[in-house]
Amino acid sequence: MVALTAGLLAGGPVQGSAQSPDQVASRFASAWHREQPAGVRELFSADGVRLNLESEGYGGVATRRVLAALESYWGDWVSTSVEVRRVSQMAEEPDRAYGELAWHGSSEVTGEAFEATIFLGLTRTDAGWRIDELRTIRPR
Repeated sequence: MVALTAGLLAGGPVQGSAQSPDQVASRFASAWHREQPAGVRELFSADGVRLNLESEGYGGVATRRVLAALESYWGDWVSTSVEVRRVSQMAEEPDRAYGELAWHGSSEVTGEAFEATIFLGLTRTDAGWRIDELRTIRPR
């Protein structure tokens, strides 16, 4: 637990492939809140990510492009908190897990507050659990 906390606070990796889906979701939430692309880079699948930022969806997106999209996306919002609501590992598919996060913030332009949902799809790889799907949904 100390290593996980130190890694989160430093924004650095927690070493080893034994990370659980919960740990990956927590690390992602922390990096998202701080708007730190470097904090999420290693969490993405090397095979690409299905990316959907508020209805703009793309499949098999390379990590560098996901990071560029996130930097652009984050430019419109001020994040106040990101919390992991739940993480579920699939009993029928032990190499799959899903995470749901709550993101609270406000518009950079208008200051209007919002709550959004971030969905993560995770897959177990030889390198450990990695994110292969990222979706955001904000109520309109």
